[in-house]
Amino acid sequence: MKGKWKNGARNFFSRNIRYKVISLACAVTFWFWVTGQAETFSLLGNRVISVQVELRNAPANMVVLNDLPTVSVEVNWQSRQLGVKDVNAYIDLKDATLGKASYAVEAETLDGSGVSKISPRTVPLNIDQLIDKPMEVDVLVFGKPAQGYVAADPILIPEEVVVRGPKSIVDKMEKVAVEINIEGIDSTLRSSKPIQYKDFGILNLFAPDPGLKKLTALTGAVEIIVPIYEAEYASKRVPLVVDVEGKTAEGYELRSFDPLPAAVTLIGLPQDLEGIVSVDLGTISIEGVKENKTFEFDTRSLDLPQGVSVATDAKINVLVSVRQVMLQRVVSFVPVEIRNQRTQYTYSDVPLQSIVIRGYPEDVQNITATSMRFWINVADLEGGTHSVELLWEAMPPGVFPVQIPRVTIVVTAPA
Repeated sequence: MKGKWKNGARNFFSRNIRYKVISLACAVTFWFWVTGQAETFSLLGNRVISVQVELRNAPANMVVLNDLPTVSVEVNWQSRQLGVKDVNAYIDLKDATLGKASYAVEAETLDGSGVSKISPRTVPLNIDQLIDKPMEVDVLVFGKPAQGYVAADPILIPEEVVVRGPKSIVDKMEKVAVEINIEGIDSTLRSSKPIQYKDFGILNLFAPDPGLKKLTALTGAVEIIVPIYEAEYASKRVPLVVDVEGKTAEGYELRSFDPLPAAVTLIGLPQDLEGIVSVDLGTISIEGVKENKTFEFDTRSLDLPQGVSVATDAKINVLVSVRQVMLQRVVSFVPVEIRNQRTQYTYSDVPLQSIVIRGYPEDVQNITATSMRFWINVADLEGGTHSVELLWEAMPPGVFPVQIPRVTIVVTAPA
């Protein structure tokens, strides 16, 4: 009997083996097809739609590091006309906190019909703080110029960019990078290149980390200028200098005047470059200026010794920055806090004060009485009437008091 059972089992698995393999392949294919559909049906006949989760009410200073999944949303069987675009699945981050946590998934349909089920019901998220950080731009130069030519140090515009991204990643970064290839080039090369995020060893930064794609630079690209010249010549990078004359408009003052770029690369014979320590752009007039202004210079018009030239014909800009002069303003009805009171003493109220503040217009124009905090210290006051120095703290940035009154307070000692 045992032998017959073995023979029967052997015959079952060996008979028509070709058809059995084909059937199994069809079943597996059908299973993959069903699971891969954006829309299927539940056992109750409800439509099940796969929907990409989105975020709502995400705080501006937070970023989700992990990728958002898709969830299965089961809608009532009456909503058979609904498609993927008619169903939204989302996570509300209104009350989100930093760190790893699970958040509930909500779903809605455009026609307002009911949602029977969401699977999974919660999704784990890793939320980090979003920060900005200025970083130096490093350039990686590949290749060699054409035979008989040499390359000077690259010029970057700008030399520093602000990177925005998750704090856990940005804090570990010190610089970003751009790359350029000069293989076989026989003249100055100028190119705009995208920013790449690198670590300290100029290697790709945490390439498998999904948080990497959360990094953005507020400057999308960096312009690279590589001076390339014949080998018999030399190069020298020197600063640009400029002077100003005249007066700004009434009520305005000069903040700064900065050449951009701050230096240029000169090409010439070594003996011709030896005595050059800077390039003078001359004098610009700020007479009557009451807003920021840019002055443009052509490198071909610079006063240079014969045989010396600028490595690139890029324009040179001098940005003149002005602002309104500081002004004074009286802020009235400023409350005064009484600190370090002793329980056995009583203290009279301190009347609201008028404080004279000083600052730039954009800093002082919106200051209110509650923007500042003034107080007096009564810890050592005995019974009687006292004239007390007014102390202050929490002054808004760029604003400071110029006339601080003394206040009178009456202290009543215990009987």
